[in-house]
Amino acid sequence: MEALDPSVYMGDDFVIFDLETTNLDFGSALNPNNSIVCASWCVGPTRDTCYIRGGEFDLGALLECIDKAEFVIAHNTKFELQWLARMGVDIGKILPYDTLLGEYVLRGNRNHIRLDLDSVGERYGVGCKEPIVGELISSGVCPSTIPADLLKRRVRRDVATTRAVFLKQREILNERRLLPTVFTRCILTPVLADMETKGVRLDEARVTEEYGRALREYNLLSTEFAAFTGGINPRSPAQMAHFLYGKDKDLGQLGFAELTHKRRGRLVPIRNKPSKQFPEGVPLTDDDTLAKLKATNKRQREFVALRAELGVKNAEITKTLDFFKRVCDERGGRFYGRFNQAVTQTQRLSSSAVKVTFADGEEKGVQFQNFPRKFKDLIGPLRDGDLVVDIDGSQLEFRVAAFVGQDPVAISDIRNNEDIHRFTASVLLQKPEDAISKAERTAAKPDTFKPLYGGQRGTPAQERYYEAFRKKYKAIYDTQKGWTNDVLLTRRLTTCTGLRFYWPHTTVRPDGYISNTPSIFNYPIQSLATSEIIPIALTYLWHRLRANAPDVIIFNTIHDSVLASCPPDMVQSFSSLGIQSFTLDVYYYLERVYGLDFNVPLGAGIAVGKRWNGDITTEIELNVERDGSYWVK
Repeated sequence: MEALDPSVYMGDDFVIFDLETTNLDFGSALNPNNSIVCASWCVGPTRDTCYIRGGEFDLGALLECIDKAEFVIAHNTKFELQWLARMGVDIGKILPYDTLLGEYVLRGNRNHIRLDLDSVGERYGVGCKEPIVGELISSGVCPSTIPADLLKRRVRRDVATTRAVFLKQREILNERRLLPTVFTRCILTPVLADMETKGVRLDEARVTEEYGRALREYNLLSTEFAAFTGGINPRSPAQMAHFLYGKDKDLGQLGFAELTHKRRGRLVPIRNKPSKQFPEGVPLTDDDTLAKLKATNKRQREFVALRAELGVKNAEITKTLDFFKRVCDERGGRFYGRFNQAVTQTQRLSSSAVKVTFADGEEKGVQFQNFPRKFKDLIGPLRDGDLVVDIDGSQLEFRVAAFVGQDPVAISDIRNNEDIHRFTASVLLQKPEDAISKAERTAAKPDTFKPLYGGQRGTPAQERYYEAFRKKYKAIYDTQKGWTNDVLLTRRLTTCTGLRFYWPHTTVRPDGYISNTPSIFNYPIQSLATSEIIPIALTYLWHRLRANAPDVIIFNTIHDSVLASCPPDMVQSFSSLGIQSFTLDVYYYLERVYGLDFNVPLGAGIAVGKRWNGDITTEIELNVERDGSYWVK
């Protein structure tokens, strides 16, 4: 973090290694019942591969090579780093390179390009497939039971393939000036490897309270729904069909018009196969169909609203609260997830669940990054007595848009603390800004940045606002329109960091609208904001906390924010380190690594409470200029 030299990857002082492990939870080092079966590695671009069959205590020779190397290489490095951490290695002192992430950066948003090592090696014309071991592992056979000679050949071959891929890959990345982007991805990997070991801890009392509330509301709604429908079985297609489409008001039937399609020049209802009760086909009653039915009278609208509310409550319980309650009852309130660095098209992080096997054998999980907002305050600190600290990049994507568009109005509004949400409400409601209430401002927030991502259609009020936004921030809009024109001509776009996005099937309509406009408007902004700036800030913060406040534990990151469990007496230290990491460190990194003079003020907001987004005791938001001057927003 002090040298910040992506060209280090052009050197030859590296170790490439691969570990084969037992296969519980995909071989994760976080499962204590897993063990290492064997390992292979090589040093530099020409040395022979080494091999050891043995466990964690047999790999001293590999660890010695890693300790001496300038950087280490693997395919999906996070997996190997967690095993190194389990062996006592300080992964915060390791500079990794990941051939999977290198290929992901080269792939851009072309998700059809496979990233597994065999596929990458095949594209580069290196290595050879040995499908036997791969097929055995894919079918659930534990590597520890695979014949030793087959496994040895496989792991040595993977190391050789990874080396050949790396040597070719780094030349392409260097030629395209993408080594800085890969460097940013790779220095984040140890941070994520560490964060995954922390998990998320639920506030058991709040979970019990919220679960009980949701269950009571669901039962009341179910009773109301049963009364409304006359007690029919909603899982019976026949009973639902009669109720939805029948026209007998005395029986309470709703008389919805069925969905139709054209057949032989005439509109006919879309139905399932005939039955005895419905010789012309059973009318559709599935959820997708019900969501498309048009309510034309009061009773139909009441049904749609009641069913929607019941569906929301059911989803709250089945998708989130039931899992939370069972984790509290059986697992002490803690669960885990995985951070994914090579999934999204915009290259921002995503997450996936680590499934929990409950006492009844059911497996279930919840991923980290899409908690419903109303359930955030069910998340508590990792340790009793700690506080939850949430730090985020204030309106980061708008600031990035102001930078890439060099929009003088947007930059001025940021420096002068102009309230853009109040402006939104003013245009939507056609009222002066000083007449906008707090509730009206809050209600307008979802519309504020829609035009930033190509939003054009909506209600008359929304379309009026979109036009006003484009006029006010003309330089941003002109820049984005320029991107769509470039993509129309070349089918690709290169961002200010060198990252390439591809839209090979972009066309223009007779009215001038260019297809893929929303993603073309969005990707360069979201990418710089959340796949470059936030990882930079998070990486700096993790290292600074290790050196200055080791009792503070980062346990989650969601888009533009970072969550930590913090002792009360460390909140001030965390806040100072967090603000520096999210602002001054980012300025320095962007200039040093990417050559970008980010001349728009960055902001950081900090909220402290007993739980995430609940019982907030301290809240502060600062804007910070590159020269270190700052002001409270």
